[in-house]
Amino acid sequence: MRPKNLPLDLERATRAFQVRPDWYEEYWLKPKETSQPAAIKWRHSIMQLHFQLYAAMVSGLAAFIRSRIGGAI
Repeated sequence: MRPKNLPLDLERATRAFQVRPDWYEEYWLKPKETSQPAAIKWRHSIMQLHFQLYAAMVSGLAAFIRSRIGGAI
């Protein structure tokens, strides 16, 4: 029972070490589920940081205005 695209020497090795013959296809030919690239993760974290800095700036500006006018906005 030799898979069609398994090289002959690999077939002999899998028989000698009693490895399932379809491990090659499962490992190399099955599409891998990949996570997001590092650049996208980095971009998302930078955007989140920008949003947090913007929120802090608005909050600080509101506190400054409240302190100058003596009340709530």
